[in-house]
Amino acid sequence: MCLQAGHKMSFYSGKNVLITGAAGITGQSAIKRLLDEGAYIRASVFNKKKLSISHKNLEVEQNMVTRRKHPFNNQSPPYCY
Repeated sequence: MCLQAGHKMSFYSGKNVLITGAAGITGQSAIKRLLDEGAYIRASVFNKKKLSISHKNLEVEQNMVTRRKHPFNNQSPPYCY
């Protein structure tokens, strides 16, 4: 990857990040910032209607954390929790 002068490479660029409580104020702020930094996000929400963000790197699942499977089952490491 070639970086232009004045641009920094983010720690989260290209990494998988799980965000629980994504529909809340803090969760939505975290999603916006991490998407800007190039992260791939899997977001867990109680109610999908309350999350007003859409992006190609954002996957939203309702009640994902209460299920008994790994949240990044089909994706390779590294994970940031």
